[in-house]
Amino acid sequence: MTKVGIIGIGWLGSRFAEYGYDRYNIWATSRNKEKLTLELREKVEVLNYNLAGSLHHLPIEETEHLIFTIPPTRIDDYSKMCISTFKEILEINPSIRIHFISSTSVYGKKTGKLNEESEIKPKSENAFKLAEVEKFLLNTNAYILRCGGLIGEKRHPVYYLSGRKQIAKPLASVNLIHERDICRFINYSISKDLLAGVYNLVCPAHPARKEYYEEVAARLSIKAPDFDEDDQRKGKIVMPEKALEAGFKFDYESPFEMPLVRK
Repeated sequence: MTKVGIIGIGWLGSRFAEYGYDRYNIWATSRNKEKLTLELREKVEVLNYNLAGSLHHLPIEETEHLIFTIPPTRIDDYSKMCISTFKEILEINPSIRIHFISSTSVYGKKTGKLNEESEIKPKSENAFKLAEVEKFLLNTNAYILRCGGLIGEKRHPVYYLSGRKQIAKPLASVNLIHERDICRFINYSISKDLLAGVYNLVCPAHPARKEYYEEVAARLSIKAPDFDEDDQRKGKIVMPEKALEAGFKFDYESPFEMPLVRK
């Protein structure tokens, strides 16, 4: 079985572990593995690890694919710590394939249709951190997965927007991805040995924010968000061109198709 590591088994890392435990020999890291369910700990080997800490107890040398899911939030030296960690990992195992979970936020406030060749223009602090790590990884054999807004079990942006007033850009398109399609794409990239580089992971359909979130709120029986109807600005439409060109088929081609689970 292919050996796969997950650095940072949080929400998304746990989803991949559940998805792939019977396909791969999986190990994962956590700052506190006691927070994970007993069921998950029985499926994968979980090791304690803090970002930029010692790697000596991790089975890097025998690992073929490494999924890195630690987000930059609240980590001041995130870029420096990630790059230092990746350098050490590649020294230990030069042939390892890194799958770095990035974000479409690196495109910043650009508008119109964007693909993997579009210039990035990060604006937020977290986006700048991700862009710095991407810059390093572009010179390696890594997969850089720019994910849209994450949707999955008990996780949906509508809960944050519910009841809010005068939300900007009602006509802007949503750029969303279901956690299952992220897991499926990682599996696809491993099984098909896809070329390294940047892949936008966003479902192909992009309805307007107002249209989408009002319908989802109604389906979940929660208070709909209120949008600023005078704001006619359009946002970015992030296209998953390389994933589609590689033959990947999304389970959920439109966010309207994604299953909804009440919190």
